[in-house]
Amino acid sequence: ALVAQASSMQEKYDQVGQKCLKKYGQTLKYIGTAAAARDIISMADAIDGPNAPLNYLGISYGTLIGAWLVNSEFLHSESIVSD
Repeated sequence: ALVAQASSMQEKYDQVGQKCLKKYGQTLKYIGTAAAARDIISMADAIDGPNAPLNYLGISYGTLIGAWLVNSEFLHSESIVSD
């Protein structure tokens, strides 16, 4: 039953995606995991100074953000823990 619904669900996802693009198109580039990781680095730089080491604990979605942080060329990490 679920497989039979896949094409109709994909159509609905496409419709929602088009609505989001139409309404928030200019803003979408600032939304997402990469933007969240950049924001964390920017906040750490503002609070502790540029290039200060970052300690980060990521749980659940934070694990994915932690992966982005680890792979960032702008991050100077002291320790990053992900579950």
